Amino acid sequence: MMRGSGYAGSLGYIVPLCILSGILILRWDVVMYGKMKMKKEKKFARALGWLNLVSGVGLFVGNWLYSKLV
Repeated sequence: MMRGSGYAGSLGYIVPLCILSGILILRWDVVMYGKMKMKKEKKFARALGWLNLVSGVGLFVGNWLYSKLV
C-alpha cells in the first residue's frame, strides 16, 4: 500500500496564499481604510482578512489530520 505525503494537488499553493493574503489584508488594507475613515471598507477588509487567515490555517490543519489518519 502506497501512502502519499504532503499536500494533495494544489493545496500546497493554496494554504500559504490564503495565510499570506490574510496577513497582508489585515496589515495594510485595514490600516489604510482606517486612516481614510472608510468604515464599511475597513470592516469588510477585516472580515476578508480573517476569513483568508482562518481558512488557510484550517486547510493546513485539516490536511495534517487527514495525513495522520489515513
